[in-house]
Amino acid sequence: MNFFKNTFIAIVIFTTLPIDAKIMGGAGRPSPYPVAQPKPVPAPAPAPAKQPAAQIPTFQSLIAYVKNTPSAWDRANARLNTSFVSDIVKQGRAAQLDALQLETLLQTARDMHGIFSGNQQKDSAILQSVANQIAAAIQ
Repeated sequence: MNFFKNTFIAIVIFTTLPIDAKIMGGAGRPSPYPVAQPKPVPAPAPAPAKQPAAQIPTFQSLIAYVKNTPSAWDRANARLNTSFVSDIVKQGRAAQLDALQLETLLQTARDMHGIFSGNQQKDSAILQSVANQIAAAIQ
């Protein structure tokens, strides 16, 4: 019984302490000391807009570009589109790709986008024409 009495007294003391602290602090009472008002901090000046740096393409990004470019094949002439070839070569040179990698990119474009007739003689002529186009572009 004595234990419960002591526990009850401890609970009452600890629950009333925060209430007394609020009352004694006097939230509504004016302070006897002058309170300095905080000075407004000026907003920092916006940084000047930077131009995005020209990102150097990688071999992987160029492969993705080759795969996703629908205008890579010139249907009228049955060969790679000349603007597409020059664009790939320009980006490949910016990425410092060697000739074998450039040739691989252009052959990938040929293989993915090339439209062939099924006639062996015509298709051989198309492949030879594209091979000459790739060789000329790499040099």
